[in-house]
Formats: sequence, C-alpha cells, structure tokens
Amino acid sequence: MVAKTAETLHGLGELARWSFGYGIVAAEPGSVGGRGVQLLKRLTVHEASPVLVPSNDQTRTLSMAGVNDDEAVAERIARDFEQQQQDELANQVARYIASIRS
Repeated sequence: MVAKTAETLHGLGELARWSFGYGIVAAEPGSVGGRGVQLLKRLTVHEASPVLVPSNDQTRTLSMAGVNDDEAVAERIARDFEQQQQDELANQVARYIASIRS
C-alpha cells in the first residue's frame, strides 16, 4: 500500500496537496494585509497527509527521494517516519510530565 501511495504522489507531482495535523508550541498575535492573525512561531507536527482539497492551497510536493517500485524501500521509509513520530510523541509526554512535577 505504501508503494502505491508513493507511486500516486510521484505521478501527481506538483498537483499533490497536503494537510498537516499540528500542535502550537509558540504563537503571537499579528497582522497580515490589515487582518488580525495568529502568527505561528513554533509547531509540533503530528501528521502529514496527502489530500485533494487542502485548507492551504500553497502546499506542494516538490520532490520525492528514494521512490521506486521496491515495496521494501517504501515500507522502510514508512517505518522510519512512524518511528520518528513515536519518538517525538514520547519526548513531548516526557517534557509534559517533567513540567507538572516541577
């Protein structure tokens, strides 16, 4: 399945758009074009997903490294990404626990 997703994204090229799930670590009020906005200074990205209709149409797939027809390579890339996400979540939980113990 991962190889098919990579193949589809590769075929879509710059047409592919993305949605991100994130937590706001640091932000401040600001203004863009005279409109009040929240300026996101630091985020923790929880997930990224290819979508057909993104909230932000500025997202693009510019390039893909390591994409080929080899299912094992695609599975390794997916496992590595999942492990990075799990490690980041574990670090966030550890920081939270440390903060409430202080």
